[in-house]
Amino acid sequence: MIKALLDGTYGTIRLRHVPLVFSRELHEVGRLRFAKLLQLPFVVVRIWWARLRFCARVLYYPPAGPNMVPVLRDIVILLLTRPFFPVTVFHFHAGGLGAFIQRLPIPMRLLARAAYGRPDLVIRLSAATPNDGTALGARAEAIIPYGIADLYPDGPPPRLPLVNRPARLLFVGALRPTKGVLIAVDAVRRLLAAGHDVTLDLVGDPISVAFAEQLRSAIEAAGLGERVRLRGVLTGAAKDAVYAAADIFCFPTFYEAEAFSVVVIEAMLHALPVVATRWRGLTDLVAEGVSGLLVPPCDPQAVADAVAVLLTDPAQLQRMGAAGRALYLERYTLAAYRARLEAALVAARGVISRAPRWR
Repeated sequence: MIKALLDGTYGTIRLRHVPLVFSRELHEVGRLRFAKLLQLPFVVVRIWWARLRFCARVLYYPPAGPNMVPVLRDIVILLLTRPFFPVTVFHFHAGGLGAFIQRLPIPMRLLARAAYGRPDLVIRLSAATPNDGTALGARAEAIIPYGIADLYPDGPPPRLPLVNRPARLLFVGALRPTKGVLIAVDAVRRLLAAGHDVTLDLVGDPISVAFAEQLRSAIEAAGLGERVRLRGVLTGAAKDAVYAAADIFCFPTFYEAEAFSVVVIEAMLHALPVVATRWRGLTDLVAEGVSGLLVPPCDPQAVADAVAVLLTDPAQLQRMGAAGRALYLERYTLAAYRARLEAALVAARGVISRAPRWR
């Protein structure tokens, strides 16, 4: 979503980007590597240079989720850069940092509070996400949900009717236990046992080699080798094609850093009804009973029951997909996202007159 912000055209703000790319692969995220340590001083110097060369006065920063290694990275970067910027804006793409800091040992907690404390503006994705801004003593807060570009200005293509073919369930995201991947697999087993003809496509990379083996073992043990397909990471037209071919988006997450899921917005863009958990920002994103069905976390039977409700009522399946598409157009377009962010950053810039200056 940083790229979506950078690619926009704005009338009242100018952006200078310093990349924070410390992990090349998914399995490296949250792990300490010597190469990451070597990058830290270069990132800090580039931020200093942007401050000096372009007179940048607002530091816009996406804080880490509740994980020790990226939090330590943030502490170093922020302690060395925040003093030189009149205004700091934190945009939380993950949730739970405030509670994580509270659990740190006292010396680490004090460092974290010095690094993260008292930002001028915190941007959250949903009112249902953890209130990290209050925990950090933020001076102001804005709720700005994600938005993505519409692939179908004339509307998505119609789906094939559910006649003489299995219903296709789709999961997209990092394949990790707390994303509910094993729950989705178990739900497929229960649906088949109840007489429903379904398949499941899992799109994304396993978080580790160990979990990849655990997932394959679970699929084989349930006899679902022909029903659950591991598609790997898909991008561009290939990813759009699996959305277009699916009938229901299944997202039973209870991920500890979950905030507001772009993949659910992608499903709504494609007019897919959603079966998801009552978990953080999903309760705002999915209009229960309108664009999808919400179930308790960690309950594969509830997931199976919700999917079965939709499969036995094709008219409702179509209505919910259309309602999700309408909600996307109303709330979650890329233009709306950029406009809200620009307005929030302009408002944050307005506090400079009350903040210490450094040139």
